[in-house]
Amino acid sequence: MKNNELVLKYDANNPTEFECRDLSYRVFKDLNFTDNHSISFYRSDFRGSQFVSDTFYKNNFDLADFIGNYLSNTEFTKVNFGNCEFKNGVFIKCHFNNNIYGDLAIHNCDFKNCTFENEVFHMTMFDCTFYDCKFINCIFEQCSTERLEFDECTFLKVEMSTMHAENFKFSNCIIRDTFLGACFLGTYLFKNIDLNLLSFKYRGKVISINGDDYFLNYTNELKNQRRYFEFLNLYLLMNGDKTDFCNVYTAVLEDIFKEKNPKVLEYNLNGIFDIFEFYYNSPALSLISCYRIYCELSDKLSNNRIPQNYLLLYSERLQRLDIMLSDFSFSTDYLLSIPKNTISYLQIHCNDDSFKKAEEKIQYLLENVNEVYLNSTIPDPLFKIIEEKKGSVILTISSGLLLTLLTTKVIKEIYGTLCDIKITHAKTNKEIVLIESSKSVAKLNEALQINTQNNDSKETSLMKIYNTLGKGYIINMILKIFI
Repeated sequence: MKNNELVLKYDANNPTEFECRDLSYRVFKDLNFTDNHSISFYRSDFRGSQFVSDTFYKNNFDLADFIGNYLSNTEFTKVNFGNCEFKNGVFIKCHFNNNIYGDLAIHNCDFKNCTFENEVFHMTMFDCTFYDCKFINCIFEQCSTERLEFDECTFLKVEMSTMHAENFKFSNCIIRDTFLGACFLGTYLFKNIDLNLLSFKYRGKVISINGDDYFLNYTNELKNQRRYFEFLNLYLLMNGDKTDFCNVYTAVLEDIFKEKNPKVLEYNLNGIFDIFEFYYNSPALSLISCYRIYCELSDKLSNNRIPQNYLLLYSERLQRLDIMLSDFSFSTDYLLSIPKNTISYLQIHCNDDSFKKAEEKIQYLLENVNEVYLNSTIPDPLFKIIEEKKGSVILTISSGLLLTLLTTKVIKEIYGTLCDIKITHAKTNKEIVLIESSKSVAKLNEALQINTQNNDSKETSLMKIYNTLGKGYIINMILKIFI
């Protein structure tokens, strides 16, 4: 026996030998119960144990405890899970098929490359993530679930409409012949999923997200019930990030801060943070909208009397959003969606002792960014001295928003420093241009293609920019959009 590997001796005359046993911090490896399935693990403790390449068949795990476990390449077929508990576990390439569930509890677990087939779930499940998992011919019956995340998962013939299910996140999933509960849709976040391909049920009746009055009435009812986060999310899902979304958000934010119940306030604010973080840097919510959401939310939190314990929580989430906005890892879909006539201002602080030297270096920077990333001709940016002090020059550049964003991204890349961003958000509709998303593959390739006539690689061009600029640049991006 190696280390703490468990050796099981099959005794047909004593199938309960491993019931009510302390089997914690063991290694279960290459065990196969296909022919010896009478072994029962009823009420045993598996805390901290590892399961590697095991096959369980018709075993009994009722009231067993699985806490802090790691399971890989393990199969559970026709197993009786009963009322056992899984908590803080990691499941890698595991297979679940036709098992028995009494009232299983699964909390804070991660599943990766797992398959669930022919399962009729009876369980509670909270705070779990699923990556590249498959659910085939499954039913979630009499389940209570919340805060589940599904990324690149596949759902085929799955019934999910009869369970209590709140705050789900679906990203890049394939969902076919699957029914979701319509009454929880306001809490669901969808990314890169065509809602027209989804099926919904309300009290057993199949309804469509388009052409059915239910969702229109339901959206309005959410607002009347002070479920503002759900209202905003469903409004965004049904209407997209159009011109009026930010105006709707601004009006709803006013109502949120009038809420007298701190728990309801907490629920709605946390939901808005979730919307921002989930849809940020994706075609679903433009960067301009994200800036406005952030600025108005920060302003409201600063100017309203919030209980101290909640304020600390929101301050932490605001700081996280600020870091996200400071990361210039813009998606290609977003960059391609920016209108060419969108103008922005960019401030760059230089260590040069003259405006002319600084101007020449910034001109060179913009020309190289344009050549390397855009491969097109853009009018020369306008320069204006803001002020000079202590031998440094501060330049304000008027340029296209796309070129501005790429410039800040390049400067961050070649210096490896976090740019300092300060946003001046617009006050009126006339100062805002909300981005229309473009998904043209041809435009994508055209925008990202490096000039083939240039013998220098992208990395070489960046080194040229670095050598020309020298050190000591601080980017202070002031974003103000004009029509």
